[in-house]
Order: sequence, then C-alpha cells, then structure tokens
Amino acid sequence: MSILGAASSAAPPGSGVAEILTALAIPSQRLVGQALRERHGQRGLAGHRALHDRLRIDTDGNGLSVTGPYADGVPTDSSNLVARALVLCGSEAAVHIEKNIPSGGGLGGGSADAAAILRWAGWTDLGRAASIGADVPFCLAAGRAR
Repeated sequence: MSILGAASSAAPPGSGVAEILTALAIPSQRLVGQALRERHGQRGLAGHRALHDRLRIDTDGNGLSVTGPYADGVPTDSSNLVARALVLCGSEAAVHIEKNIPSGGGLGGGSADAAAILRWAGWTDLGRAASIGADVPFCLAAGRAR
C-alpha cells in the first residue's frame, strides 16, 4: 500500500501562534480499497483523496480543542496523540485542531497531527516518536511506504 504522509510547520516554538497543515495523499483507489478490505472488511473507495487537518498552536495558552466535520469523538484529553506529542517534546501550548481527516478510520490523521506538533517543536528522534504511535515516525519523516 502506498500512502504519503506529511506534516508541515509554519513557526518554531516560542514565537506565539503557528498555523500547521497536515496532509495525507492517497494516490490509488485500488490500493486503498484493498487496504480497507484487509483492515476493516470494507469494499470500495472511489477516486484520489487529498485530506488535511489544520492545527493552530498558541504558545501563550494550554489545552486542546477540536472542531470540523470529523470532530465528533476526537478526545481532547491526554489520550489524544497531539497531547501526547506535546508531552513527549516537553512543550506547552493551546492547540486547536480543525479535523478534516476522518478519525478512527485508520487513515493516520491523528498520527499526522502528532507528527506536525513534533516537527513544530524541532523533534527528530523517530524512535521516541514511535512511543506515541506506530505511524507517527512515518509522518514525521514525511515518508512514503509500500
């Protein structure tokens, strides 16, 4: 399966407010359809999808909030991967997530969001990033997997 994961950062910690866009590009409906059947027993997915969440980081605040079409059910406590990434990199900030990547579907949106936080913080330790979630190092490295 080929899935491209990326996390881009707009400003370093301590600089006030940063806007981050996380993106997942899913290039092949055949491969993604196969992956969905294998993972979830589902069939079919039509077309190319480019999905993104938007994160707003305010270093003057603390806490996590989520809005957007896929915000329902996304935790805002310490179980959220973004909150875990903040703890891992030793940063405090108020993070608002505009959730446009469906959660809970195995698409890696939460991992991409956590990787965006780590990249924002200048984090490069892929091994420790894996302690948050198996897909986080992949997204942190903006990699491609088969």
